[in-house]
Amino acid sequence: ERIFAQQTWTQRSALADSLGCERTPEGALVVDGFGQTTVPGVFAAGDQIGGAMQVNLAVGSGHLAGIGAIGALIAG
Repeated sequence: ERIFAQQTWTQRSALADSLGCERTPEGALVVDGFGQTTVPGVFAAGDQIGGAMQVNLAVGSGHLAGIGAIGALIAG
């Protein structure tokens, strides 16, 4: 026997919306490959960008968002 559970995701903060970040029809934030949202200088990662809600994926996307943020700071 096996049991499979599906977690329902809901956005609990209005910050991204108040900053003007675009969302997908499912409610996730739209980002590029380095976590840059549709608002310059605003980055997102983990459960906020959709996909499977797994710790390892959240860590990886957070790493990429950090690289993207550093790149944006350096570029000025």
